[in-house]
Amino acid sequence: MHSPLIEVYISKHDNLEIPINTIAQLLRLPPERPGQPTGLWPYAIPYLSEHLLPPIIRRFGATWDVKWAGLSQLRAVTKHNGWILASWHDALLMNMYSLRDTGMIAVVSLSWEGEIIASAMRGLGIDLARGSSGHQPMRAIRQSVRHLRCGETIGWVVDGPEGPRRQVKPGILHIASLSRKPILPMHAIALKSWNLPSWDRQTIPYPFTRICVGFGEPIHVPPGIRGAEQDEYSDRLENALLSTEIDLRQQMDSAP
Repeated sequence: MHSPLIEVYISKHDNLEIPINTIAQLLRLPPERPGQPTGLWPYAIPYLSEHLLPPIIRRFGATWDVKWAGLSQLRAVTKHNGWILASWHDALLMNMYSLRDTGMIAVVSLSWEGEIIASAMRGLGIDLARGSSGHQPMRAIRQSVRHLRCGETIGWVVDGPEGPRRQVKPGILHIASLSRKPILPMHAIALKSWNLPSWDRQTIPYPFTRICVGFGEPIHVPPGIRGAEQDEYSDRLENALLSTEIDLRQQMDSAP
């Protein structure tokens, strides 16, 4: 099942071949990124991520039985000309697959690890804005607000890029406050999965398992929030994401 966000462009060819000019591509080296190891190999990994990971994710995800929930909340924000999808880092893989080919804009860190994720997202048909709480946060906020004011949808991982796990960072609240666009909580769970030994305990669903993807109640952040009011909306967003997860688990448990 494809994403209900927009009509999906279905690619007829997932090319796994590496072009003959790979070496020439790698010799046009991009600037070093924060946290990047030394040597030539770190430059090659993002290129390989863009060309090899997306076909693997598409084929892996095609085995999942995807169920959607909370579509009434999704419809509620479509009346706004632009909105913000908020999610946890541990559901990143499932969300990337669910939002493939939508052309939405994901905010991804400028770190070396972020470059790997960004490369995979590009190959999955997801556009990018770059920056994070740890790497050029004002750049991420400016790009996001500009895209939102143009009526586009922004995806923001609220506890990225390095945690703490499942704690909302203030960047998304600044964006919502400046743009006056609603935040739509989004989460995904899997019936059977394993977790990576990473800070976020990234969820990797088993092949042929069921996953549930859903949306929570939209949150409207008033302009000019700060201090205690900002903490209040951080708690509100955390609770909305946790409530969305509870609803998805109840739906998973009640499914035949």
